[in-house]
Amino acid sequence: ADLRANGTMVVADLSGELREAAMAGGVDVLKTSDEDLAADGLITDVGDEALLFDTMRSLTARSGISHLVVTRGTEPTLALSGGQLVSVHGPRLEVLDPRGGGDSVTAGITAGLCRGASFWDSLRTGVAAGTLNVARHGLATGRADAIAALVDQIEVRAREARFN
Repeated sequence: ADLRANGTMVVADLSGELREAAMAGGVDVLKTSDEDLAADGLITDVGDEALLFDTMRSLTARSGISHLVVTRGTEPTLALSGGQLVSVHGPRLEVLDPRGGGDSVTAGITAGLCRGASFWDSLRTGVAAGTLNVARHGLATGRADAIAALVDQIEVRAREARFN
């Protein structure tokens, strides 16, 4: 709340009680995962996209989150921003180590926003960073030039009509 009150953008990658506390204080960008939402009892089946979409709408409506990003392992990432629900698709690479993929998505989004990029361009950077991270051994070993080369292969697709 202090950060937001002083004009600072808040990006969080949280689950459970910490996610709830951050949402109460105000979050501009929230990244979570389908597994976290299931573990927290917010969804009962990670494969049920309709339930996941409803949960995403509910989270943004009750907390005022500007941008919500939900990573889903090897499935396309989902994002909800300005009433637009999208899926984010990148190249299929062999997963060598899945650890840290979601953290890399958050880092890429944050880096893009800090550089003044739009949320959508920052999201593409984040998904490129996450994709590269899981295709390598070792956490956060993707170089900036390799991430930048992947960004052009990341596609954001509208999933359903805009809603309010």
